[in-house]
Amino acid sequence: MENRNFQIWIAINVVMGLTGYYGYTILRSQEFSDKTGISYVIIGLFGLFYVLNVINTLYYNEEHDLLAQKEIPKYNPEIDDIEFEGSGLLATHVGNLSDIYNNLNDGEVNQDRALDIIGNRLARREYFVQLGANIMITLGLIGTITGLIIAISGLEDVMTSLGESGKMIIPGLKLALSGMGTAFYTTLFGAILGGFFLKLMHQASSNMADEIIDEIAFRAEIHILPYLKKTVDQHINAQSTQLTKYVNQSRKLLESETEKISNYLTSIDDLKSNIEKFNVKIEQTEKQMDGTHLTVLKQIASTLKQIQKESKPLLKRFFGNS
Repeated sequence: MENRNFQIWIAINVVMGLTGYYGYTILRSQEFSDKTGISYVIIGLFGLFYVLNVINTLYYNEEHDLLAQKEIPKYNPEIDDIEFEGSGLLATHVGNLSDIYNNLNDGEVNQDRALDIIGNRLARREYFVQLGANIMITLGLIGTITGLIIAISGLEDVMTSLGESGKMIIPGLKLALSGMGTAFYTTLFGAILGGFFLKLMHQASSNMADEIIDEIAFRAEIHILPYLKKTVDQHINAQSTQLTKYVNQSRKLLESETEKISNYLTSIDDLKSNIEKFNVKIEQTEKQMDGTHLTVLKQIASTLKQIQKESKPLLKRFFGNS
């Protein structure tokens, strides 16, 4: 999968760099200046939107490289779903199609809307670059009008000075030339930087985004969509399989809890046996003891018997007969 648009984008950058260096030497020799500052604003905006374009283009190139790895999504009939171990926008698209398929009761999956969402996300990354190019062209026109206004003002001073002392002829001519320079420079910067280079780079980047969408759509049409179809019978079978799965899980949970209850009842029986043994020992020692100790032991025995009587109906109520 050859990435020609990225090569075109690099070529545009090389030409722009050479043009920029040549233009810088000329402007430096001509002692370039712009009193209105519009030219500097255009250059600053170009730098800002150029950086944004570089970031977007590198992102597109990374996605293009991921698609070039030739990882193919595969349909797994055992789980009735698509398996894909890749990453990037193709993985996102596969996941979206899988979610649509799982929520589908009847019919087949249509990927148009999912592709539109991914395409819009890619296009929005470059929207501000396109907007920046238009803003720079507009600023160039504004600079042209501003420069002409300054030039006309200077010529007005010259014309006025001709009828008087003539002292304002030279300053007026300088002001007129300065205004003409502002008009020419701003038009030049706005047209070359915004209307030419930035628009070319934006178009190359947008073409990369379109190629990504086309490749994703092609792979989905070939390897995914033919399997993402459901009939009513398939939907019923899927629901039956899911219900059987839930029933089996519930059965395992019930068996586990039943075993725990059985162990608990066994421990209750052991406690009951220990209490009875303790009562027998108390009765055996009762004949040998009298006084305060005997009274205390009788109270303990009476309390244990009462606990035994009260706990047995309660356990039967919750767990049934042991």
